[in-house]
Parts: sequence; structure tokens; C-alpha cells
Amino acid sequence: MIAIRNDDLLPSDPLAQRLSHTFLRNRWDFIYASVPDPAQPEQKELDWQTKHLKPKPEWKTERRYPMKSRVLYHRWADPTEILGVRFDHATEYGLLDIDVGSQYHPKQNPSAITELQIALETIGITRTFLVRSSWSDGLHLYFPLNGAVNTFNLAVGVKFCLQTQGFEVKEGELEIFPNDKSYGVVTKILYKGHRLPLQPDTGSWLLDDDLQAVSNQLSDLFRVWDTASIGQDMAELNSALLIARQNRLTKPRRRLNNIEVWRRDLELLIAEGWTGAHQTNHLLKQIGCYGVVFEELSGDALIKYIRETATAAPGYARWCAHQRQIEVRSRSWARAVEKYYWPLGTHAKPRAISKVVPFNQQRSKTAQEEIQTAISILEEGDRLPEAITARAQAISELAGTSLGTLYRHKGLWHPEHQELEKRSVIPEAAVDTAPIQPPPPITKKDSEPLQEGKLQTKEEIMKCSPAPREDSFKKESKNSSPRGVRGEQLSFPQVEPPILRLVPATIQRSHPVPPGINAEQDRIIRGIQVQVQRLDWAVEEISQFIADRFDGKRRYQLSHDELILLLYYLQTQEDNPSR
Repeated sequence: MIAIRNDDLLPSDPLAQRLSHTFLRNRWDFIYASVPDPAQPEQKELDWQTKHLKPKPEWKTERRYPMKSRVLYHRWADPTEILGVRFDHATEYGLLDIDVGSQYHPKQNPSAITELQIALETIGITRTFLVRSSWSDGLHLYFPLNGAVNTFNLAVGVKFCLQTQGFEVKEGELEIFPNDKSYGVVTKILYKGHRLPLQPDTGSWLLDDDLQAVSNQLSDLFRVWDTASIGQDMAELNSALLIARQNRLTKPRRRLNNIEVWRRDLELLIAEGWTGAHQTNHLLKQIGCYGVVFEELSGDALIKYIRETATAAPGYARWCAHQRQIEVRSRSWARAVEKYYWPLGTHAKPRAISKVVPFNQQRSKTAQEEIQTAISILEEGDRLPEAITARAQAISELAGTSLGTLYRHKGLWHPEHQELEKRSVIPEAAVDTAPIQPPPPITKKDSEPLQEGKLQTKEEIMKCSPAPREDSFKKESKNSSPRGVRGEQLSFPQVEPPILRLVPATIQRSHPVPPGINAEQDRIIRGIQVQVQRLDWAVEEISQFIADRFDGKRRYQLSHDELILLLYYLQTQEDNPSR
């Protein structure tokens, strides 16, 4: 059984639930058609008379919205409509489609069905049952499975099984569902859809071993379905599917040159999509490589190609952990692959030889590129907030970076720091053509000290008193360990005015500003102290809180940006006390 998503409510009817569980693993891209002749009388005997043939349905694919479980049963029961579904990445059943004019239809070959059943038994499919698909007298040979298997592996395994035993697999003769579809490089290629069985007034009936119609009730269908599924040799089938998949990859083919091998390998790798976690960057690189080399894409077209191919690949919805940042990742990889690959048949662009970049520098560069890309996306959609906190959160979420990383690169996004960088640029000076004047001579008065006093030297090197500031620093160093030992008394350094909310004015007035600290600096210190007091934490708790969020650091080891983040974390902790 498959798990139904939260937005897909099950119907109350048990048969309707079973219909959804069995056939609605893939809710998207379902097919539908009008019944060609709803007034056709029932035919309970399979006499293969051509007078019962009807025009083929005009199938359409619905791509705008998914099928709902509660809607499926009602549309299945509608006598004016025929409904069909497509396979997903995994399946618990398959079927063979045999048209009335096929060489394998009982009308032409009465023993063909038995021969097909014997062939399927060689790979572990030992139980099947027949359903007449419609008034046209076509047949569907179903084989339910006792558990889910990979859809593409099943398609390849059944096809190899039948072809190696002399059956001709092609449309109009013998079709396999699921089919071994090719991989779409530019657009997604779907598995073929098949009609649902036993829909009212469509001529679909459950058949017995003598090919006689016995029932058109869902309850009888699922009773036969369960009996067949538990009789399958799943161990033999799984083994056969793995061998078939390997044989497909190693099947002798015409000799390929290196370019064709490269193209084929990339297509196979992309076709597999995600099969586990931590595969996003590797897959995006391969998709980008294919887009540049074989599709001759660049710029925005390459970004779009990477994004659309990735989101359509198998396993993306389940395994890709960067779905919210797929646009940013696609842009980053598009820029990267264009530096290392070029379209087939053209010449490589000259590339300067660069030194090996340390890992930390490379990671910082990548983070900055992702931040810049996120800002560009937000600006293009006019979605970049004006408020600093909101802007930081929006960029952090889209770029997939932490707030700590974001605040280390405030020059990329923070308005105040961007203006500061602009002011820090030194303009080109005008050329001064005046003659250079020699410096004034040094007089004896200039060489005298500015003020008289005791000479300050290093303690224990020259026997005299240490400088007051140095003495104070040494005393403080003895009382605080640089190793980050937990449990010490907290003290807070001076910082620049923060962007977060600070201590209320009433508390400020009751605490005078200490000497040597301006009012703004005192506000951030008292803001942190107030948050700690409100949380009623012991020294050990606040030390652990800081260490957990800043890689084991103590408070005095935090940088300016990290202190701002600490205040933010404490305020958030107050709003949401659960740690």
C-alpha cells in the first residue's frame, strides 16, 4: 500500500479507497476520454465479432492539476467517461496489452495467452489474470506484485523476458505497461497511460481461464488481484530485474566514439535522478555539463534548462534537500560549468591558470555567490524587503545560508555597510605637477619626548613597573582561559549599535552608563543581560547555549557579528522557550 498525502483525502467507500491505493500512485498526468458509444449493449461472451468494434477513444492528458482520491472513484463510475492513469517511479503491478488484431490474440492464436504466461513464469511472475479492456475485445493480462519494485526495472525486465523468448513487443501487437521509456533531455517523457479496468458501460469484464466474462465488479477484481499477488516469486523477480537492468547497460551495441559514450553516460546518469540524499550538487553539475556541451546552451537558457531538468528528474521531490534554493543552485552551477565546458564542435575558451584555493576560501566564495544570486532573484521579482531583519531572513532562506554566514558578508546586502563601502573607495587623485619641497630639518627640540615621565618597559625583562594597561590586561588574562572552559562568570564586550531590539528606556535610566562606554554600546550590553535574566538561566546554561550555536566558543571569543546574533538568539529563545 502507498501512503496518501495530506492534501489527498481518502473517500469513505472501502472499494473507492482500494481503487486509489492500487492505481493512483501517480496522481499527475492522468488520461481521460469520452465513451464512443455509451448505448452499446452488454456482451458477456467473447465471440470476437467485428460488429462490436467501436471507434478508438480520443485520449487527452490532464496536466493542469492532479487527480484526487475522492474524485477518482466518481469519475471511474461515470458511464460517459473513460479514465486512465500513468505509472510513477515505483509500482506494484504491470500488464500486457493485446489488441484484437494482434498475432497473440486468441482470435488468431488460441494458445498465445498460455505461452505468454509460461514466459513470464521464468522471471518469477507466476500468477496472472485476464481482463477484457473494452467493447473492442482487446485483452489486458494483469500481473499484480507482492510489493513495490522500480518501475523502469520492471519494464526492462519484462521486455527482455518476452523478446528473448521470441515475442514481438510493439504497438498494436504486444505492449508492456509500464513501458521502457527513453529519457527526455529537454522535456520530461512520461510513462504510457492505461485505462482503468471494469469501468461501467465500457465493455470491460473480468475473464476466467476459458476467456468467458464472469464479473464487472471491483470487489471480484480485487479478490482475484490479492490471490495473484501473494503467489508471485518476488525473490526470483527482483533477481531477474537486476540482471535485466545490467544487461541493458552492457548490451553489445555498435561501436561508439568517445563523444557518443560521454553523451550516453550523461543521459543514463541524469535519467536515474535522485536515489538518495546529498546528490544535488553532483546531478546539477552533470545536467549543466550536458546543457553546455550537447545542447549548446548558455546564460539564462542554461539556468532554465538545469532547473527544469532537475525538477523533472526521478527522486527530486523525495531526496533533493535544496528544493527551495533550486533557482540559486541552478544559477551557481550554470556559471561554474560554463567556465570548464564548451559546446561540442567549438574551441575551448582560454582559461588562466590559478593557484589552488584553500577549502575555507572556496567555501566563502561560494557562499558569497549564492548570496548575490539570491539578492538578484529577489530584486528581479521586486521582493527584496526594506527592513534589515526581514531582508536578512529572505536572503538567508533563498540562498540556503545561515544568518551567521550572511552577517559575515554584510557588504553584499546591508544598506548601511554598502554605503560604507562606497564611501571607503579612494577617488583617483589629480596629478600634482608642483615641485616637491624638501622636508624641514630636524631640530633638537623635535627629538625631545612629548612628555616626561617614567619609562614603561616589559615586566620581567627590565626591572621596572609594567604599563597600567598592560598590567590590567595580564590580570584579566589570568582570570579567563582562552580554551573556552565552561562555568565562568559572564562579562560582555562593547559592540556597535545593533539592528535588533534592545533594552527598554526605563531600564536604561535606572542603570547609569559606565565610564568609557557610550550610550549605544551600553544598550547592547544591557540588552543581552536583560534577556539572560528573563530566561533565568544559570551560568552553565548560557555558556552551553553559546557553545552550541557558535562552534564551542565562549562569550568573550565572539566577534561583533556573532554578538548581534547572540542577542537575536536570546530574544528568539524568549519568544519560544523550547530549546
